[in-house]
Amino acid sequence: MGSIRLVAQKEPVGAPQLLQQGYAQVDCVVVITLYIYSMTVEEYLNTAKDINLSELARKMWPNNVNADSYLYRKLSGARPFTQKDRNKALLILKALSVTLSELE
Repeated sequence: MGSIRLVAQKEPVGAPQLLQQGYAQVDCVVVITLYIYSMTVEEYLNTAKDINLSELARKMWPNNVNADSYLYRKLSGARPFTQKDRNKALLILKALSVTLSELE
């Protein structure tokens, strides 16, 4: 009976690389390439359709009457989306997540 080995790699590999890694004695090698993509807060806000950006902006900058426009300019690249902006947005999104997870 032959042997099968499952290999998880972060990068795509071919037969020469597998032979170099000592897989020559195995009859069948199944290679799974893992692509892990981590989305930034800014990317999430630009793509999430289920988030009310106007409400998020009002919570991020409660004293700014034009908070929604301010956030829009930041997300469109007209103004920089800073680490401080990221932290504020993430804090609000996490609070929303906790609130939603408590629903029954």
